[in-house]
Amino acid sequence: MKLIDYIQQNGIKQNWLARQADLTPSRLNVIAKGRIDPRLDEIRKIEKATGGKVTAADFMEKDGE
Repeated sequence: MKLIDYIQQNGIKQNWLARQADLTPSRLNVIAKGRIDPRLDEIRKIEKATGGKVTAADFMEKDGE
């Protein structure tokens, strides 16, 4: 599941998720929008914060693939 989809489908605030993942809200925002690729440590934090709903594989998928 894409990070932005997880946020929208679960009705959570990016600021809250950023705190759970130990990331700054601005960093999480640019990752969620696909403007930058997250580092491996950030992927692990996001995976943990989302309870495994967003995984490393989800960041490897590009639109249309």
